[in-house]
Amino acid sequence: MKSIPKISVIIPVYNAEKYVAYCIEGILHQKFDDIEVVIIDDGSKDNSLVICNEYAKKDSRIRVISQENQGVSAARNKGIELAKGEYIAFIDSDDKITPEYLSSFGLKNDIEIQGHVIYENNIQRSVIYTKRKVQEDVAKVFCLGPFNSAVWGKIFKTSIIKDNKIVFPVNLCFSEDTIFLLQYIKHCKTLAVFDAAEYIYIKHSGSLTDKKYPMNDMMLKEKMIVESYKLLFPESKFQKDFLREVSLSIISKYYFYYDLSKKEFINVGYLRYLADIYLNKFDKFMLFIGMSYFAYYVRWRHRIRVKVFARIFSNKVDTLLNAR
Repeated sequence: MKSIPKISVIIPVYNAEKYVAYCIEGILHQKFDDIEVVIIDDGSKDNSLVICNEYAKKDSRIRVISQENQGVSAARNKGIELAKGEYIAFIDSDDKITPEYLSSFGLKNDIEIQGHVIYENNIQRSVIYTKRKVQEDVAKVFCLGPFNSAVWGKIFKTSIIKDNKIVFPVNLCFSEDTIFLLQYIKHCKTLAVFDAAEYIYIKHSGSLTDKKYPMNDMMLKEKMIVESYKLLFPESKFQKDFLREVSLSIISKYYFYYDLSKKEFINVGYLRYLADIYLNKFDKFMLFIGMSYFAYYVRWRHRIRVKVFARIFSNKVDTLLNAR
């Protein structure tokens, strides 16, 4: 193995003995093999660490580090610290990848994205994005685009992460990927999207995405995301318009997620703040007449926004793609 691999594959592991072997096997059987595999066992109480160490004995590309349980963000941050590759790929220990996963990236851009397969209850569906390359307004294209907010299914430049001291927030137990991505994307000058779907996201029952969190924890997450957007798009009309859309989405989501009454909504300080600062008079009127009307209004606006985004950026993206 070369001293400096092309890609560092970072896998945080915690109590994943049922899945981690399949994950590691998928990485070791990649057609693109100029890699190192950095496994961070985050204090597993099952046999995960034993399984990972057995693989490390058989393949010199694998490094296994064990630490006390600190959470997935701390585990990923440790992996970043140890990464030697030119690029970084994050893979979750309970997911799978096809042999073509890494080779389906171009490894020529600041951030590269591909689609994925969602596997749940023995049913799978593919999410495939349109192939494109973007060399201007990268942050806007990313934030307005159809892309998910997970760090898997993407390739990152190690130098951008380390030079700008970008880390996962350790005080969140969810949405840490979103915060990381928003910190990262503001430093990107090129973005490439590939029409592949070689990452298999396996949704397990009882996973974190199914869990209902206390509202205070959720509010901390929303505050961090909004502040990240504000830093990403300095004071401008775009920032104002975009944060209006973000605020509409957040307020609507909390109506369904926590089944808030109008009185309860008023008592949630941060939601009131978002409404007061970012919503216009008509938004507030829709909110006043009833949350169910407001939620319908937000969904209708979202569909229109997606169509407008596609129209604004399609010509620009096609021009850049044809110029490759």
